Amino acid sequence: LIHPEEFGSEERLAGASSKLSGNYSTITDLFAKCKWTSPSNSGSYSSTHPVQSRFIQDLIDCICIDCLPLDFIQRPSFIKLIRNLNSQIRLVSRTTLSRKIRTQFKTEVQEKLKKVFRSIENRCLHVMLDLWTDRQKQSILGIKVQFITKDWKIQNYTIGFRHFTQRHDAPCIRRVFDSVLHDTYGIKPENVGFIVGDNASNMIAAFKSDYPPEFPLHDVDEMSDDTDQWEDMEEFSDCEDSDNTDIEDKILSDVITELQKFKKSSLTKLPCFCHLLQLVIKDSILSNTSVKELVKSVKTLKSFFHNSPFWYSKLKAIAGKGLVNQADTRWNTVQSVMERLIDPKVREALDTVLRETMATKTPCKVSFSCLDYNKMEIMSNLLSPLTEATNALQANHVTSSLVIPVLTGAYKAILDVNVEGDADMQELKQALLSSMQDRFGLTISNPTEKSKKRTIVRQSIYSDENLILATMLDPRFKSICFNGENILNGGQTSAVLATKMLEEKYQMEKGNLETAVSQTVETVEENPATKSKSLLHHIREEK
Repeated sequence: LIHPEEFGSEERLAGASSKLSGNYSTITDLFAKCKWTSPSNSGSYSSTHPVQSRFIQDLIDCICIDCLPLDFIQRPSFIKLIRNLNSQIRLVSRTTLSRKIRTQFKTEVQEKLKKVFRSIENRCLHVMLDLWTDRQKQSILGIKVQFITKDWKIQNYTIGFRHFTQRHDAPCIRRVFDSVLHDTYGIKPENVGFIVGDNASNMIAAFKSDYPPEFPLHDVDEMSDDTDQWEDMEEFSDCEDSDNTDIEDKILSDVITELQKFKKSSLTKLPCFCHLLQLVIKDSILSNTSVKELVKSVKTLKSFFHNSPFWYSKLKAIAGKGLVNQADTRWNTVQSVMERLIDPKVREALDTVLRETMATKTPCKVSFSCLDYNKMEIMSNLLSPLTEATNALQANHVTSSLVIPVLTGAYKAILDVNVEGDADMQELKQALLSSMQDRFGLTISNPTEKSKKRTIVRQSIYSDENLILATMLDPRFKSICFNGENILNGGQTSAVLATKMLEEKYQMEKGNLETAVSQTVETVEENPATKSKSLLHHIREEK
């Protein structure tokens, strides 16, 4: 297993280690845990040497940019590489490197971001946050900010990535949120424009004015731990009342007032429209027994191939591609799953493999008929507009002006799908349209149904002033979305009303402008035509 003649120099390069010697008496000794001996740094550069400083900075870049683990710097192969390149390089421990990363973050990254945030005008810093659980069941809260610079360039920064060990209630979420924004970066409530998060009740409640509750002054610890311990020290004091005490009380009062102001502020929160779209798909699928069973069968099929590498390899060898996973919280992936299954090559390969499994002791208990494949094709067509809408609204650029046109286009695209001859697909189509109206329209589609009496998260897009103004200011749309009949609009906001709203907002902001800046608006070129019509096509064709 070990070749002394080939790796004889390892001990000299990486330092003496029992793993590098071939003196193993038993197989147990060979695989026994052994701590690598730290390499010797004798004759190495000093910590202030230019080459050494550049090496440390390169290590920091590898870890922070390429997301390499910290312990890679202690691995023998890395030590060998560095020693072969330059034997005078001083190798450091992961503890030392971690300390340098934290120091560099505080002195460079954090301070630079503070300076950037101070230069942003009020209500122009927008925050996005998400709370999720990873595969190890650890809760994580991620916070990201977005703003536009003075030269009209959009900037995105991830400013918080915290392990959330507390309860997932509104006060705890708000407390961590305030800690990142106010305590770490000095961001004040008046700096924040909009907050975008999911539509869970705890996330919504976290940004109302009554969460978290105000903490009173008497809850703040005094400067001393125990006043009784200091009673005998009065004789050493020149006077009973010190001016410094008054100053400290004033500073403490100012800090508490600032914290209470931030915590009591009611920040403007926008819902996550991608999350609402997932709920539209989920509600529609679960409302139809036949569709729900078909989706369940597809998941069972995927589970069979997941547990049988032999049959899955055979399927991929015949079809040239595998199956698509369906994410539990990403219901739009159902469309991707169906689209893959109706692929002619995949369908033929799947039928062949499933027939072969029937002759084994553990056959696949799922099979699909021609009628099932027809349903899959229609389902893919019905869900395709919602998948396209999800991808458009989750893009890493400004999407507020896309909400109204994209959701309106998705509604009309679903309306155009032909489902004649299939009662289940007709029911699914109607469920999708009704659910979109319930989530994004002004009124509930059928309030007499029992399923509609439950409380759902709704956001009327045509009554939201911010979304209307964003759409009007986008040169691609302007007032197009507000012309003609529209179920989601319901006649609430016409093109005339939207234009008037924009004029009033302009007059309001005009008084706050110190100088008039003329901007040349570049015409946004449309994307080249594709085989299928885009969601925006359903808006433009009414122009």
